[in-house]
Amino acid sequence: MENLLNLIFPPKCLFCSSTGAIFCEVCLGKCVVLNQIETLKNQGFNFELKLLSIFSYEGLVRLCIKKSKYQAKQFAALKVLASRGVTYLKPYSSFFGNFYVMAVPPSENNLSKRGFNQADVIVHVLAKNLPIRTFSKNPLHRLKATVSQHSKSRVERFNTLKDAFWADASLVAGKNILLVDDICTSGATFFECAKALKRAGVKSIGCFALSRRLL
Repeated sequence: MENLLNLIFPPKCLFCSSTGAIFCEVCLGKCVVLNQIETLKNQGFNFELKLLSIFSYEGLVRLCIKKSKYQAKQFAALKVLASRGVTYLKPYSSFFGNFYVMAVPPSENNLSKRGFNQADVIVHVLAKNLPIRTFSKNPLHRLKATVSQHSKSRVERFNTLKDAFWADASLVAGKNILLVDDICTSGATFFECAKALKRAGVKSIGCFALSRRLL
């Protein structure tokens, strides 16, 4: 049905208005690829985290993620971006097979406004293309709503998210977990999620971000 509709009403690229795809090949080619693994550290935590990120949060990547967050109907472009990102992950396929993968949960308010979680979209794309294991229901929960982190400093981000998450130990204890989000900036969200998972008895934790932005 979707293919038929595309034939009758060809989609237009959200970024250049060319006909044929919601995120065209020319525009995808302009996305800055990092495809890097780094170690996240913070003096407020007694552990480090490994982060794998694919794109730099700039240009069309930034615009795509912002559109999907604040214009929910345009999340299809995020799926295309995530699918392109997966093509860079083939060398890491065995790495993904060691983990149960879960999305960073949004606040109930944001989920209600948008109707979907961007990180869930990315997890679904990963699950379709890589040998990963997922949960039927996310064992990680956000305990408190937090305001937008966009304009906050690194310190403010960590303070805002302090103790914001809880994990169901009956579902995650003893497992290797890979946390997934659309963007990593300070790492505050990943650290707070990891803290909750460690309290629940998780064996090891890795992080994956579709995009990376440095403060």
